[in-house]
Amino acid sequence: MTRRLVTLSPHNSFEEAVAVMANQPFRHLLVVDSGGRLAGVLSDRDLLRGLIRAPDWNNTPVTELMARDPVVVGLKTSLSAAVRKILQHRVNCLPVLDGSRRVQGIVTSTDLLRTFLKLLRQIERAVPKRARTRKK
Repeated sequence: MTRRLVTLSPHNSFEEAVAVMANQPFRHLLVVDSGGRLAGVLSDRDLLRGLIRAPDWNNTPVTELMARDPVVVGLKTSLSAAVRKILQHRVNCLPVLDGSRRVQGIVTSTDLLRTFLKLLRQIERAVPKRARTRKK
């Protein structure tokens, strides 16, 4: 989970969202209210759709483009349950919420792939090379 977040307010404009995302290495922005509760998720794809659909896109509020009821997980959600949700709902990020629906972080498909890579490396180091390669 990524805990260091860049978030938007529901009052931010599409133009502000584009500016934030253009200067960051991520593809999802969480939109949070003044109490830190999740209002929605805005993806790079949402921004592209906004360019096409919104005639006055630069002044369009992010609330008109964001996913209002995103798939989420809790702080104690297992890694396997998070992966299942991403696959089942065909999403690339899961906001992580506490019991009061306050945002605590985000899990992305990139985070999961990094974890998978670490596990693969550990397995590869633990298993001797001869045992991994089969003779044909």
